[in-house]
Amino acid sequence: MLKNIPFRVTVLSLFILLSLFIIVFMVYIQAVYGKEFSQKMSNNNFKLISSEVKNNLKTLDKVNGFFIDAISSSFSKLDSIEEINKDKESYIKVLTKILEKNEELYAAYFAFSDNSFFEIINLNIDKELRNQYSLSNQSRWLLIYIDGKNEKKRVLYTYDNELKLIDTKEDNNSYLATTRPWYIKADKNSKEIIKSKPYSFKNIDSTGMTYAKRYNKNVTFAIDVLLNNLNKTVASLNSMKTMNSFVFAQDKELISATTDDKKIISEIQLLLQEQLQNKEESIYEISSEEYIINFSKLDDEIYKYLITIVSVDEVMHQYSKYFNLMIIFTILLFIFLLPLIWYFASVIVKPVLKLKLESNKVKDRKYEELEKINSRVFEIQELSNAMLEMGESIYEYQYKLEQKVKERTKELKEKNLELHRLSITDKLTNIYNRIKLDEVMIEQLNLAERYNEKFSIMIIDIDYFKQVNDTFGHQVGDTTLIEISKILQENIRNTDTVGRWGGEEFIIICPHTDLEGIKQLANQIREKIEKHNFPVIKNKTASFGISVYKDNDNAEKLINRADEALYKAKENGRNKVEFL
Repeated sequence: MLKNIPFRVTVLSLFILLSLFIIVFMVYIQAVYGKEFSQKMSNNNFKLISSEVKNNLKTLDKVNGFFIDAISSSFSKLDSIEEINKDKESYIKVLTKILEKNEELYAAYFAFSDNSFFEIINLNIDKELRNQYSLSNQSRWLLIYIDGKNEKKRVLYTYDNELKLIDTKEDNNSYLATTRPWYIKADKNSKEIIKSKPYSFKNIDSTGMTYAKRYNKNVTFAIDVLLNNLNKTVASLNSMKTMNSFVFAQDKELISATTDDKKIISEIQLLLQEQLQNKEESIYEISSEEYIINFSKLDDEIYKYLITIVSVDEVMHQYSKYFNLMIIFTILLFIFLLPLIWYFASVIVKPVLKLKLESNKVKDRKYEELEKINSRVFEIQELSNAMLEMGESIYEYQYKLEQKVKERTKELKEKNLELHRLSITDKLTNIYNRIKLDEVMIEQLNLAERYNEKFSIMIIDIDYFKQVNDTFGHQVGDTTLIEISKILQENIRNTDTVGRWGGEEFIIICPHTDLEGIKQLANQIREKIEKHNFPVIKNKTASFGISVYKDNDNAEKLINRADEALYKAKENGRNKVEFL
């Protein structure tokens, strides 16, 4: 028959066995699965690099595609360079604004089928540009102008930050836009945005690519984009000394690499051609050294393959260093804890025996004889206190439950208030919506009928708002609506109510206001809108229709009169306040 083992000996034995098992297991894992772990450790880095490169390429296409489409929609009727000559300043302003919005944009230009050419270059992209064209430091923009009727000559115009002309030069020209690869590719893919393979720019020490779109038979628009951000992204994600990344095109041509080692580049190209495409991650020997190599396909028409490599020895070294530290720490911890385990086992045993005696009292229902057990072990102390405080616990539980119900009721009330606020608020402009306007209208009608109090309303409609959406897009249209809402809020009284009636229409309800008062307020707001500097569109006006409460009026009659007055304001040339 086996003897009972003391509690202290049981705890100590389990601790020793567990520690020895952990140490042996860690050594075994390191010896057998070291390389496999190294590959898995590198996998997160590989995935991060691949994900960042893909996101960078998608962002590049999205941003530059937006610029191309914006120009195409703005100048869809452009057919020849003569049309640019009629309003050259407008074209310069549009192209310079595009270049200012993105520091990676080098140039934007129109190319015509008769070899006419109109290009704006951002001189701040590279300091050497001014030296190459012999320009002053005040020069900010360079316009290269080629007339297809005299394509052997080109004219260079330089402008400052304020787009004031600084200088004009004329020299010989050998550039024919219709022979360029991007023009030919855009011509074959009519009305689709195309992009060229990366290439080294002639005038600056950078690589980039061209995005282009042909939107009629005579005109192609294009922008030149630097790839500095993409190259920096790839280089910054290489977290180890031996880690390098390589980007290849569809034809296996190397586009970008973070190393100049020609031997490594050559062997990577060979692996790409022969066998690497069938595997995502493998270990290969390159230049007599083992490398973990990751292969990723990129979702891009130009950038097709991303290969990242890292030395097995470097990954193993990092892995082994931390692994060995863990083993040493486990052994030291084991030695240090032996006497502590023995002591704490003793601390536990004595109060456990006393707790057994107290549990017998509970079994016998001798609650009045229960005694508190003092122990350094928190759980035993808590268990003893629980026996003494069982009655109080029931009361405390009930009290806490009531408190929690109060808290939940308060939270529910606050949520309901927030839901009500959202239900009467226009999501875009953050002013009242039609629901709230209807409530205020009914309230004012009741006050007018009961106490014969005057009130007035005005309907505001933004002039030619559809042109804003068609020309600049719905995002700019939304911004314009928000700006109008702010002007309305800032120029009404505390007693007035303003809200969005629908689309580009707003209503202001003005209590205690007669005809002269509503006219004065409407004209004041009209002038504020007219003088306001709106983002992108700069200037915008609005038309106003006003009406004053009459006896026996209802909401429909009041609004209809304001609507008819608004229609009259539109007929009379807009940006007016009218009253029927």
